[in-house]
Amino acid sequence: MIEEAKEFANKHGIQIITSTPCIELWFLLHYDYTTAPLTNNEVMKRLKKYYPKYEKNINIYMDINSKTSKAIENAKKLENYQKENNRIIGTVEANPNTEIYKIVEYLLSNAF
Repeated sequence: MIEEAKEFANKHGIQIITSTPCIELWFLLHYDYTTAPLTNNEVMKRLKKYYPKYEKNINIYMDINSKTSKAIENAKKLENYQKENNRIIGTVEANPNTEIYKIVEYLLSNAF
């Protein structure tokens, strides 16, 4: 199913981004940098050290917005680490990794 989605995206000029193991890694990178492979639960546990009231499906934007540049820096650093270790971005072997910074940079550069 994932391969079909990638094929469809490529045919239609859509760029797929991933966040492995979960989107909360992006939130964690606002506070901390790690290269240790993580499960979803481990990411949540680490994130709650910095943001104890975090729960899925709540809006934390206003609380972490001021740390966005740090998260972008950490995400790029992590992506470089994974590439230097010959791990393929977008696969489980590149755990942890998030490409959410690409969307954020795009939005920031195209803001009104």
